Amino acid sequence: MRFLMTVSASFLIIIQAMACQKSSFQRGEAVYAPPPRLQDPVETEPLPPPETTTLPTPGPTPPPLFQDCEKDPERQIVAELFPLPQDTNALPDFSQLKATKKLCIKQLDITNRDFKEGFPGVDDLIEWFGLDIRFKLNVPVQGEYEFSLNSDDGSRLYIDGKEIIENDFQHSQIRKSKQITLTPGLHEVRIPYFQGPRYSIALELQWKMPGESALTYIPSNLILRP
Repeated sequence: MRFLMTVSASFLIIIQAMACQKSSFQRGEAVYAPPPRLQDPVETEPLPPPETTTLPTPGPTPPPLFQDCEKDPERQIVAELFPLPQDTNALPDFSQLKATKKLCIKQLDITNRDFKEGFPGVDDLIEWFGLDIRFKLNVPVQGEYEFSLNSDDGSRLYIDGKEIIENDFQHSQIRKSKQITLTPGLHEVRIPYFQGPRYSIALELQWKMPGESALTYIPSNLILRP
């Protein structure tokens, strides 16, 4: 009888212990969680190498419009430079003014553009200036030539002292043309020009030879220093 009571008591203790353990799991005091299942690694394509950007190679620096004559003997067109008073509205009489500098130009092909480069050896002169331009023209054949003068601001064309084209006064670019008969040989050409307020300038001299249909710049081999 005592043995049965002892067995019953031991069984009761085991039941109580199991009940306490279950109660602890439900309260979250010692809940066992299995470790997370590791996912299989995902294979990815390798990243392409970064693209390299090739910067464009800068082109050659254009030559200056005006140059010291002794530095460039190939430039045959000579121009005397004159600072002018502000609000100059027409070409002055350059014979009454003192030139600041003598410069040379390769070709009178200055299309309409902003002028900010100035002149060599002259500081801050990009507006209100005049140029008295001279050269000798070697006319190859006798005949009727058409000359075209485009300028911003005012200009005039003289050949052998005679005015051929008048394109004077302050204005945006204007082109004027005229025909003249020339004999073979050397002729004196003069083009007074002035620039008013900054920045836009233009100065082009073109011709049309006898029998030709289009205007062109005068070939450099026909231009000589005065």
